[in-house]
Amino acid sequence: MPTLAPLFRNTLFAVGLVLLACGAGNVIVAQTKLNEYHTALNQVRAETEQTSASASRPRHVASEAWSRRAISQAKLDFYSVLHTVGWLMLGTGLVCTLVAAHRHRYQRPRAASLSSR
Repeated sequence: MPTLAPLFRNTLFAVGLVLLACGAGNVIVAQTKLNEYHTALNQVRAETEQTSASASRPRHVASEAWSRRAISQAKLDFYSVLHTVGWLMLGTGLVCTLVAAHRHRYQRPRAASLSSR
């Protein structure tokens, strides 16, 4: 039974593990922030609708609400991209790790491959 030490020295395996860790972190953080900014955006939309419905409010209040809405939407878009990139990193990391593990498992011992020549 082969030891796992050569597997951990394999660059492809190490890259796969790093991608898995970073991808998982991105997905977790992005999902948390997506929920947060969805809630914030819904609140700002409600405020914006109230502000536009009542014409008695000063103009700067309406522009402030629209500004917060634009900022919330931009942050929501950013975390959507981060979420997607996190899943891509997870998938790529999984493929790299599995390929490295498959190569490690089915490689011929070097001494046997040299003597068969």
